[in-house]
Amino acid sequence: LRIINYVTLEHYAWGVVGREMSSSNPIEALKAQAVCARSFAMTSTKHSSREFDVCATTDCQVYGGVAAESPETIQACRETEGQMMYYGDNVVRAYYSAYSGASHTMSALDAWGSESAYLQSINDIYTPEYTWATMYTMSEIRTRLLEAGYDDPGKVISIRVGSRNANGAVMSLIIDCSKTTITINASRIMSVFNLKSLYFNMSEGDWKEIQKTEKSPESMYVLSAEGTSLVSTEELYVFNGESISKFPVLRAAEYTFEDEVCSKDAYLNGLGFGHGVGMSQRGAVIMARDYGASYIDILTYYYTGVDIR
Repeated sequence: LRIINYVTLEHYAWGVVGREMSSSNPIEALKAQAVCARSFAMTSTKHSSREFDVCATTDCQVYGGVAAESPETIQACRETEGQMMYYGDNVVRAYYSAYSGASHTMSALDAWGSESAYLQSINDIYTPEYTWATMYTMSEIRTRLLEAGYDDPGKVISIRVGSRNANGAVMSLIIDCSKTTITINASRIMSVFNLKSLYFNMSEGDWKEIQKTEKSPESMYVLSAEGTSLVSTEELYVFNGESISKFPVLRAAEYTFEDEVCSKDAYLNGLGFGHGVGMSQRGAVIMARDYGASYIDILTYYYTGVDIR
């Protein structure tokens, strides 16, 4: 039997926001989540052949029905009632994940090979680090390949990173086996190996530390009555009506990944949680809580060229 729950779009959003975010999160972050929930649902076609629009799991969006509702999440939905994100005349496919990785979101092109004007990679200065680590033996890698539907590759000899994108995310893994060589592209790496993200080091014998450096942008664009101009961050000051203070420029982290060819045990040390495309849910919370950002500020930061209506 297939049980299908028929609900209005608004009541559907009520059941999603409280499962995808905590009701204790700032109201503006919850409102951003509500707009994403509607936008994602209205563009969902994955299950159309099965007579329903979205499932209730992370395969689509987590939906909890009435049990997921709270006064805070219902308020967020009511204050954004009917609102969705648009790019031009079309509702956007509002992907989001828990944490972006390595201070960057992922473009849809890098993650899944599909170009999207509004799902571009951006420098995410708000999402804090989320770290993870795991280890696979060569025999465990073989088991993963078989469970993922690959033909028997024989004995796994080695595994290595084949390529990365400009921000350090792994775009391909190469696995040399006794019978064949298998290349796994970015769209399948996380699912085949049950990884939290595509940002990771690979080393043999121990977890290799991901190198991190802090840097601030050298210049920023400033909009004035005379137009837009590029100004050195060393020359930016703020006058609040009473005093002048140095403009606080947020620092961005840059990460350097180093890899080895692993032929015994593969140790993976990673950053981020989720596919990293679109809004970072943790970044949305930080923007609202620590910087007073509105839900529109959050959405237009993470999705390129969109408007909310």
